[in-house]
Amino acid sequence: APMALTVLSNQLSGYVTGSAFVVDGGLALTNWFEPPIVD
Repeated sequence: APMALTVLSNQLSGYVTGSAFVVDGGLALTNWFEPPIVD
C-alpha cells in the first residue's frame, strides 16, 4: 500500500515513475488549453 500511495502522490510520483502526471480522472485536462476566441 505505501508504494501505491507514492505513485499516486503528485509530489513524489516524479521520483518513482520519472514523469510527473496528475491523477485526478482527467479533470485538469480542461484547464491546460485556453478556450478558442469566437468572433
